[in-house]
Amino acid sequence: MRPLLLFILLLTWSGVVGQEKPLAVPGNSSEPTARQSDRQTVGDTSGTYRPQGQNRPGMPHLSQSQPNPSTRQRIPMPKRTPATMAVLIFFSAALGAVLFITLFTIGQYLLNRDAPFGWYAFYLMATAIWLWQSTPVGFNSTQQPSDPPVFFVYMKLLVYGMIVSYIRFLSYLLEVPKQHPRLDRWTRYFVRFVAVSALVILAELYIWQSIYAYRVINVLNYASLVVLMISILRLRHPLKRYALAGLALLLSGGITAVLLNALGPKTPEQLGQMPLFYVVVNLLLEILCFSLALGRRFQLNKEEKIQTQQQLIQQLEENGRLQQTHAVELEYQLNQRTQEIQEQSRLLEQQHIRQLESEFEQKLADTEMTALRAQMNPHFIFNCL
Repeated sequence: MRPLLLFILLLTWSGVVGQEKPLAVPGNSSEPTARQSDRQTVGDTSGTYRPQGQNRPGMPHLSQSQPNPSTRQRIPMPKRTPATMAVLIFFSAALGAVLFITLFTIGQYLLNRDAPFGWYAFYLMATAIWLWQSTPVGFNSTQQPSDPPVFFVYMKLLVYGMIVSYIRFLSYLLEVPKQHPRLDRWTRYFVRFVAVSALVILAELYIWQSIYAYRVINVLNYASLVVLMISILRLRHPLKRYALAGLALLLSGGITAVLLNALGPKTPEQLGQMPLFYVVVNLLLEILCFSLALGRRFQLNKEEKIQTQQQLIQQLEENGRLQQTHAVELEYQLNQRTQEIQEQSRLLEQQHIRQLESEFEQKLADTEMTALRAQMNPHFIFNCL
């Protein structure tokens, strides 16, 4: 059951992260409108390039043609408006915050060599790169990618790197290798499955020219995340609340972005109407939640060390008391044994004295008998004569 839930987590994260697209800065008139973007792709909410080819039976008609990889299209810089500045300031601040937490986590890993910090640092680095490529700070201020298919592959591999690091981080955060060795073994198998599934999705999009696998994954995303949250509730770990909070933030941000993509314009003028805004806000809250979880984990480890030291001191004191009690018992037994030996020696000495007295009395009796015999011999001879 739990390996299946980890598989569901992969599907959820790939769908939520893949749902978002590079959005243009408000005020850029060269970007297509929401309806134009909807007409360009069918069922695509990722915002990244998807190759199109000849239709096959059972495949929906896709009207967007593949861009020419050899051309580079420069995007005009947006006008300096209050809305534009608000967007750039917000996404720049978000990217800076993620980079700062990344450097801090890398430093913690280099100092402690703790596995959760390493996986969390890798996850933050992948998130920072994804933010740079997905937000207006990194994309719309320079150029479009010269090779959209390669850029799409690059973004998908980046997302799958985030998936692997996210799963391994949660595994070490909840101490799955110690408490659930079997689940940890399935998690390692699941990481291998991530690599295979990435190749399958890329082959489905580029070789067979279909998006069925991508759509199936997106359908399973949010329902599976609810099941995963319920399964985490069954775990007995003090940090499971932080994991639940992070998954809830991930779910709410993804659902909000999907609803805004479906109902609202794709490039609104207001920052609060941008789908990517809610994704980034929830992502920052999720990073804050997991940072607090790592801090709480450090505190729990410190308390565990203090408790272990106290138990060690109590054990040493108990050992001292046992040694003292054992010494008293040994001394008592030694005294008792000494008294027994002394008593036996006294009895032996008395027995030896009685034996000597008996021998002396026997010798005295023999001497008296000899004297009597000596006295009787002359009278007996005289009487005989």
